[in-house]
Amino acid sequence: EVNDMTEATFASSWDGKLVLTTLVFGLLLLGGGALAVSSARSEHLPAAGKLALLLAGLLPWGAFLAAAAGSPLRIKITKDALLIERRCGAARIALTAVSAVEIVPPSSISGSVRTFGVYGLFGHFGSFRNSEFGDYRMYATRSDSLVVVRTSKKVRRHTGRGRRLQQGNRDH
Repeated sequence: EVNDMTEATFASSWDGKLVLTTLVFGLLLLGGGALAVSSARSEHLPAAGKLALLLAGLLPWGAFLAAAAGSPLRIKITKDALLIERRCGAARIALTAVSAVEIVPPSSISGSVRTFGVYGLFGHFGSFRNSEFGDYRMYATRSDSLVVVRTSKKVRRHTGRGRRLQQGNRDH
């Protein structure tokens, strides 16, 4: 969707692999959490055991909700920024900080190690590291078409709520 040539919005569509992993991991997290919470209601457990099971059951539900909140919904390009819109707020990259944009093959993220983030539940997003890019941030819902956005050194990025997200040499 293009609006008066001052902004464009692109939906973050899911590939079949992401649909399957979200369905499987989602069912495991929610089902495992429900089983633990249900078990916590047992009359044969001491209070400490009930509390431990209740907390163990709520943890997967929290992980599920956090992944849903952080997943990329759409990409918006405005006259001054690239916004990765998420339920928890937009990640913002100033266009003045962008040094290059390129399409890369899926093999470019091979061997990536997730340092903090999600890979497979509602998307692939967070902080990663590999030999080709070094440390990088990824916001993806498809593994078959990747675009790298390179930024200038020592760029600070902020979410739409003004919180500092990252200071680093590159964002991808």
